[in-house]
Amino acid sequence: MNKNILVIGGVGLSVLVVVLLNGDKVEEKVVPIENKIEEKTEVEQVTKIDHHLHDAEIDVHDNSLSSDLNSIGLMPLRGESGAVGYGLITDKGTDAIIVSTTHGGVLDSEKQKDASDPVWHNHMVKLGKVELCGENPGVIDITFESPGEVKMKKQGLVMADVPASFNGKHSLTNNKISFDSGLDVQKVVQFHLEPKFNSANELQAVCVANIEEIPFKMI
Repeated sequence: MNKNILVIGGVGLSVLVVVLLNGDKVEEKVVPIENKIEEKTEVEQVTKIDHHLHDAEIDVHDNSLSSDLNSIGLMPLRGESGAVGYGLITDKGTDAIIVSTTHGGVLDSEKQKDASDPVWHNHMVKLGKVELCGENPGVIDITFESPGEVKMKKQGLVMADVPASFNGKHSLTNNKISFDSGLDVQKVVQFHLEPKFNSANELQAVCVANIEEIPFKMI
């Protein structure tokens, strides 16, 4: 009398091994099955504030430019990183740099409510030799206005629609000033600001220190 015995086993969770015993004859079949193992993708949550940039993208359009800056960590919104900023240096060099900065303690922008306001804002600036700054460059000219727009991201910011040229008033002297930065971005940098005060707590100079270049691409 023939006896049929069906034996089913799992191998590697991806196939079934079927052994059919049919009398004296042994048959083995491998039957594939769907692998339903779910891979878990762990997304590391960024929780640390770190304004330092990873990279940047520059977009030129309609005689203005926008720069998408990507930071390593969360952006400081309450002055947690001190006086810091980013700059776009065009072929005009240090005569017309587009910057976005945060610095409580110095009132130099129309976007600030008062001197303690660390809100991010744009400037156009001219840098040069300033005695109080030693080997570092210092601010020579700076707009009180904030050309373009600052759009904050969780990690980074966008300097949006910054015009190729700008007329405004000097943030420290109220004199009329004009800038022609152009649109040919040569470098993207990050930096720290070091304001210098006299004994009466009057601002004497703003120095730019720890200047570092950041990789960028045009899009």
